[in-house]
Amino acid sequence: MILLGFADDVLDLKWRHKLLFPTLATIPLLMVYLVTYNRTEVIIPKFLHSLIPTKIDLGINSFFFSFLSKKYKSEIRKSS
Repeated sequence: MILLGFADDVLDLKWRHKLLFPTLATIPLLMVYLVTYNRTEVIIPKFLHSLIPTKIDLGINSFFFSFLSKKYKSEIRKSS
């Protein structure tokens, strides 16, 4: 994300080009997480064990959520 600030200041990029930087920065991060950990389960708190199983495996949805949250957070930082 530091590269985005630098490129914006030096190159005076248009908004549509700025959208690509967080996308490209997130992909290597998610790939490293996939290769090293490959765990996509959520552990439920003990007081909810009677209602929900103790672990819920999110699968590919976990990576999709991570990708979208990083994209959204980078857009918030740029607008403020």
